[in-house]
Amino acid sequence: MEKNNELQLLKKILIFPSLIIVFFFLVIAFLIINYNNHQLAAESKHIKNDFIHFHKDIIKKEVEKIYEFIDSAQKERSDFLKHFTEKQIQKRVLERVAAMNYNEKGYVFIIDYEGNYLLRKDQLNPKHQNVGHLKEKIIETAQKGGGFISYMFPYNQNDAPSLKISYIEDYPKWNWAIGYGFHPDNIQPQIDQRISHLKKDHLIFLEKISFVYLVLAFILSFTLMVLSSKIKFILKSYKSTIEQNEKKNKEQNEIIYHQSKMATIGELLNIISHQWRQPLSQINSLTLDTYLEQRQGSLNEDILKKNMSNIEEITEYLSQTIDDFGNYFVQEKNKKPFLGNDAVNGCIKLLSPTLKNLEINISMTSQKRINGFITLFQQVILTIITNSLDAFNQNHTENPRITIKSYDKDQFTYIQISDNAGGIKEKEINKIFDLYYSTKTKSTPSGLGLYIAKKIIENTMNGYISAQNIPNGAKFTIKVANSGTK
Repeated sequence: MEKNNELQLLKKILIFPSLIIVFFFLVIAFLIINYNNHQLAAESKHIKNDFIHFHKDIIKKEVEKIYEFIDSAQKERSDFLKHFTEKQIQKRVLERVAAMNYNEKGYVFIIDYEGNYLLRKDQLNPKHQNVGHLKEKIIETAQKGGGFISYMFPYNQNDAPSLKISYIEDYPKWNWAIGYGFHPDNIQPQIDQRISHLKKDHLIFLEKISFVYLVLAFILSFTLMVLSSKIKFILKSYKSTIEQNEKKNKEQNEIIYHQSKMATIGELLNIISHQWRQPLSQINSLTLDTYLEQRQGSLNEDILKKNMSNIEEITEYLSQTIDDFGNYFVQEKNKKPFLGNDAVNGCIKLLSPTLKNLEINISMTSQKRINGFITLFQQVILTIITNSLDAFNQNHTENPRITIKSYDKDQFTYIQISDNAGGIKEKEINKIFDLYYSTKTKSTPSGLGLYIAKKIIENTMNGYISAQNIPNGAKFTIKVANSGTK
């Protein structure tokens, strides 16, 4: 399963960069196309506006040309016209204006201020329903000094209304409004042609950009594949290094565990030697008394049975001590549920000869089982208790006391062991779980116990162990998950 996960990870390392490149270029392509479309629309609009402005300049010049012609004719009053009335002169001028050449895209008109069309060189239907309103607009614009006007009006009689643009100039001497207009629809083919060329230019631009992007995408993809291969090689090398380090650390940890176990064994052997000294002395004394009474002739069956019974009780006690000591060294292969209270009671029983001169306060209310290795858990308990015993001796504590509590809370079992041995120095309390760190005297081999205790609780039981100072002593708290069953 782990190998499959690694293969999938390596595949992702190879594929994922390529997918990123594809996604990146798709996003860039979308942005470029979108920007290009916006630019095309803006330029198309600009082209249309340029054409309209260009033709507006044309119609303005046409109106100015008509104005100058009319004004010149009115001023010169040649011999031929001097006998004509004002109306006749206006008629001759209008005929000359109508005969003039104009831009084929536009149309010219002249209206007097009474709303009469004097000249209509266009296809405007004077009976159209909007003509009256249009005349008013033309006259009003002329009287204000002239300018451009826009309005909707049919190009032909039967056509739908379309946009028209006209330039109006005022000729106040005769109260004329001179106008020249054009339909933007007439120049639409030219606009469409320009826009068509523009679209072709944009399409060529997109094709060039696409080609460049494809080349870049290929180069980047190839580069990323090479880099991914190198990353794959580095990961494999890194994994191999980690596996070697893990193997090395495992071997080192096994050595440290063994050293810690041997240190604990040494302490227990020292305790057991004290525990056996008195019973062995009692056996020796009973044997000697029996021998002396037999020599003196005072040995009878009752005395012999009594002495033998006492010796048997003492040997049974020694045998039980060996069993208890032996159970501590049983190697457990699988985790099993056990009661934390049983583990604590087993430790107290092992240490009973040493603890008999101490005040031991026990309050264990935990009833939930813990899943783990009971002997390893007992090693933690023994380490904490023997550390307290060493602290009592080192500090010459009067009225030494150890308090042990256990309780269940929120799916966890807590075991607290506290003493009145004077506590731990503040500068050392954060280091006591470090490897080979000890607060004991140099003559005492140490520095493994609490380090191993922390490893056991955290690594094999997914728990937590901490230490803190309390008034006149220290308190260790062990927190492990329980199974929720009794």
